[in-house]
Amino acid sequence: MSEPRRSDLFALSALAIVACTVRAIAWARTAVLFDDGPLFLYMAEAVGAGDWSAVLRHPYHPLYSALIWSAGPLAGGDLELAGALVSIAFGTVAVVALSVFLLDSFERSPALLGGWLLALHPFAVDFSADVQSEGLYLALLLGGVVFLWRAIERASPAYAGVAGLTSALAYLVRPEGLGVALIGGGAGAVLVLSRSWRPGFAARWTAALVFGTLVVAGPYMLALHHETGVWSLTQKKSVSALVSLSAQAKPGVAAFDDEDLDVASLPVQKSLSLASRLNTWRGLGISERLAPAYAQLWRAGISGIRIELLLLVAVGIFSVRGRPGRRGWFIASFVLLYAAVLFALAMNSGYVSRRHAVPALVPLLGYGGLGAWVVTGAVLGAWEGVTRRQLAHRERLTLAVAALLVVCMWLPRDLRSRRDERLAERLAAEWLRSQEVAGGAVAAGRLRVAYYAGADFVPIPPADSLEAQAPLLSYLQAQGARYLVVDEALANRHAALAQALRSGLVWMHREQAQGYSAAVFAVPQPAD
Repeated sequence: MSEPRRSDLFALSALAIVACTVRAIAWARTAVLFDDGPLFLYMAEAVGAGDWSAVLRHPYHPLYSALIWSAGPLAGGDLELAGALVSIAFGTVAVVALSVFLLDSFERSPALLGGWLLALHPFAVDFSADVQSEGLYLALLLGGVVFLWRAIERASPAYAGVAGLTSALAYLVRPEGLGVALIGGGAGAVLVLSRSWRPGFAARWTAALVFGTLVVAGPYMLALHHETGVWSLTQKKSVSALVSLSAQAKPGVAAFDDEDLDVASLPVQKSLSLASRLNTWRGLGISERLAPAYAQLWRAGISGIRIELLLLVAVGIFSVRGRPGRRGWFIASFVLLYAAVLFALAMNSGYVSRRHAVPALVPLLGYGGLGAWVVTGAVLGAWEGVTRRQLAHRERLTLAVAALLVVCMWLPRDLRSRRDERLAERLAAEWLRSQEVAGGAVAAGRLRVAYYAGADFVPIPPADSLEAQAPLLSYLQAQGARYLVVDEALANRHAALAQALRSGLVWMHREQAQGYSAAVFAVPQPAD
């Protein structure tokens, strides 16, 4: 469709204000950080210290952490707040970027409803109201979508170059950000084969796309090669990789990347490192992994997009049934490419989460907005038939009613408190930090607990791991743990941990909050 009109600026501004406000409230009602948050904060400190070796060797790509450090002065030097501000700001930009793409490709009212759906989508709010890279990643990914769509629709090499650049910026947040540039290359080839573009023009257009991508992504790839001695797109081998920063960045801090689960109600043994299970997974043959990988991808996709939104998307697609046009093929290629990437991830690691699936499905919100428009219009039409009265300002009323229904459906969840059940652990860890006891690592079920304690981290092994078969006290001593901070109710579900609590560990302190309790224990050190 046409480029957003001047009259649409008010609507886009209103969407931005709502999206920003909801995310700010969500952050204010978050009791504890997302578990990967400390990793980004440690990386931000490494950026500030100029320790680029630590940053480059970390599996996480550096742009989010670099922006946290840059935003530090705006937050009074509080990097935790700076990380949240970056997430909220770019989560808001993501809503605007999607709305611009939808205004380009759909009719105005369904397009604005699609943007409204992203502004209030529960998981989109969750992921961009925390110290988490998803808001930044989604903003850059959707920015790439906006510029690539215009590059195709207007046959513009300039837009193609900007699309490549934006895709590369998304890559500096997460490796799959390069997908937009790959889609652009495929689109150029298809347009040549369909004789829509001449080969010479397509070559110039593709060259602009590649150049824009390499200008940003190239230096990072070269730096990776210089640091590691191998050519690679990423240091992130899999979602189960054990990750750590060098001692210069945060002395002795180590962590594991398993908070992709981030399901607060899981018992301790399920919320700990998945490494032992993933080793077993990788030992399976390819044919044995196909069905479980598909099931993982399906569950992540359905739970990520949410069933109520999926129904609206289905209605929207049905309403434009027929042979797909350029818009349909563009969105389908985006979703299918990322589905293939996530399926490969599931095949390799045995795990795909909502955080992976949601960005891949966001372009479908245009059809979700169209579905909301169709359903609301049908309801209002039925009302007119029953009352035999013509409603005034029918289009505006349909838009307002559809938007209100989305508010009623999602806003209460958006504004709920988050991770209250982890507050007791945080308070216990902060108590330990306030005691200024002698240094030593803290054993816990989550990295963030050690972060709040200001200490090095020793992960408690999962109940079904080999490490848990040996006495836990011996394991903690061997790992150098001096203290244990644990949710007492959940600890009883971990047999080895429960046994260690009954014998050997020395109780120090208890904190209670929101109906949960957490305790601090001292780990006796073995005699020399």
